[in-house]
Amino acid sequence: MVQESDNKRVRKLSYKIGLMILVTQVIAFVGLGVFYINRFTNQIDAGISQKFSTPGYLMAKGMLRYQTVQDKKTMESLLDEVIDNCMIIGANGKVYYSMDQQYQDKTIAEITFLNSFDELTKETKENTFIEKEEDGKTFLYAIEPLRLDDGKFLGYLFIKAHMERIVDEKRSIAWMFVIGSLLCIILTSVVIILMFNRWFAVKIEDIVGRIAAVAKGKPVDILSVEENDEIGVIKKSINELIKGTEGRVIFADEIAKGNFDADYEALSNEDLVGKSLLNMRDNLKHAQQLELERQKETDIQNWVTKGLANFADILRQDNDNIEKLSYAFIIELIHYMDANQGALFVINDSDPDDIYFEASAAMAYERKKTVDSKFRLGESLVGRAAYEKATIYMIEVPQDYVKITSGLGEANPNCVLLVPLIADKEVVGVIELISFIQFETYQIQFVEKLAVSLASTLINVKVNERTGRLLSESQKQREELMAQEEEVRQNLEEMTAIKEEAARKEEEMNSLWRAVKEENCVAIYELQGTILEANNQFIETFAEKIFDKNNMNIKDILKSGFVSEAAYHEFCQKVDSGRNQKITIELSKEGTTYRFMQSHVPMKNSSGSIDKVMSIGMVVK
Repeated sequence: MVQESDNKRVRKLSYKIGLMILVTQVIAFVGLGVFYINRFTNQIDAGISQKFSTPGYLMAKGMLRYQTVQDKKTMESLLDEVIDNCMIIGANGKVYYSMDQQYQDKTIAEITFLNSFDELTKETKENTFIEKEEDGKTFLYAIEPLRLDDGKFLGYLFIKAHMERIVDEKRSIAWMFVIGSLLCIILTSVVIILMFNRWFAVKIEDIVGRIAAVAKGKPVDILSVEENDEIGVIKKSINELIKGTEGRVIFADEIAKGNFDADYEALSNEDLVGKSLLNMRDNLKHAQQLELERQKETDIQNWVTKGLANFADILRQDNDNIEKLSYAFIIELIHYMDANQGALFVINDSDPDDIYFEASAAMAYERKKTVDSKFRLGESLVGRAAYEKATIYMIEVPQDYVKITSGLGEANPNCVLLVPLIADKEVVGVIELISFIQFETYQIQFVEKLAVSLASTLINVKVNERTGRLLSESQKQREELMAQEEEVRQNLEEMTAIKEEAARKEEEMNSLWRAVKEENCVAIYELQGTILEANNQFIETFAEKIFDKNNMNIKDILKSGFVSEAAYHEFCQKVDSGRNQKITIELSKEGTTYRFMQSHVPMKNSSGSIDKVMSIGMVVK
């Protein structure tokens, strides 16, 4: 049933081939028809142009009179066409001669149908031909410029002619070509189809059956090749197809078994199926590699994520003591990186003039290790990493840099990794890892990520420690201040008591002083004798001896008859030496003589020197 269906398809193939040939011939003949029809019509148009240019040429040469345009028969015999109208139009737009007498001596503006021809309003050098449809008929308008031999422009020859004959001639040429082309196409297709069915259909039916079997994946025997013609070539190609299919099946089975190293040789450079199989093998192999790489990346990402979580817990738990934090961090880092030893160096900037990095933790084989504790910027690899603010990774370690000591002896490491701890563009420490196994790039990047978190944590820990010290010092100072405040409070209480006692004594003295001033003659004067203060009794007692109350002087009073000059000088010397002096003088008042006794007491200032003298006197009868 299938074979019969394929045979029908082969029979239909002959008709399809005939149809394809028919379509091809139609396209070819259409193209040729368009070409030749255009060619013949162009030739007809060229002949018409030449015919219509003849009257104007003859008129320009003087071989034909302008009045001839009025003779319809003559013009039609010259042009061999039916003329509807013909006229001579001057350069000024006036119609001088016309076949239709109603247009004679009129201008272009007065003739309605001429208004649509812009060519008549300007001087042109070439003939103009225009086809127009009017009332279902086709007309040809020819406008020919008229010039003398010297080139002077005279006007136009305007011709309106019928186009029916020319159109019929063009149409007949097109129909003749179409009918001839169709007859040729039909006869050629019939002959080709009959020849194909007779010579090729049977052989192709056998070949199609084999191809159909191969297409369905069935095993097919090799075809016997007896012909040396095109059919023989096709059979050989079918045999190559069968062999190639068997090779592809074997190759595909190997790939299905996971043998991506299996080889396959393409049948040719155009073997698309073979190339596709090879591409499939390569893609599957590449996909396997990508899967392995993806799995590796996933493992790396999980390793990094787990490590970041572990160290985040360490940084969160041990953030109150740098040494405790350093050992917890470096122990976990050595273990997680499979390193042999490591150290953490933290900056010591307590002295701005002597900044260095000191080891806050060092471990080797899970035991604490003593290392050189101080490195300044630029010193050794630690100081260099801090100075350059960049990671240092060495796989060629100098012999004298470090020795890894174990139970089996000493050996040089294979790699050294130093990562600076940077926070706010400032280096606060350096991580050092030493190992026999070289670190991978992702491990180095992992340590660099940890360095960022550790740097921030170290700063916080240092701030917390500094804050603790400051709080302790502040508490101590607070206790000292409280003690000082208590002492000041007691002193204030004592001073208050003293002040109250002094105020009481001052009040007593003031009371005593007021009593003295009320009952005695009191005056205070300088060593030079100028009286600074005197009560009313003093002024009344010595009123006769005082000449100016605003400028009183004890010298003037004493020397005005009370004591001699020599006695006064002796008195002054004794007062200057700080000794109290007593003077008794006699005063007369209202006929009565009184004895007046004065005491002169030297007064010392805050520096202990005598600058004033107080005089206290009383009357003794």
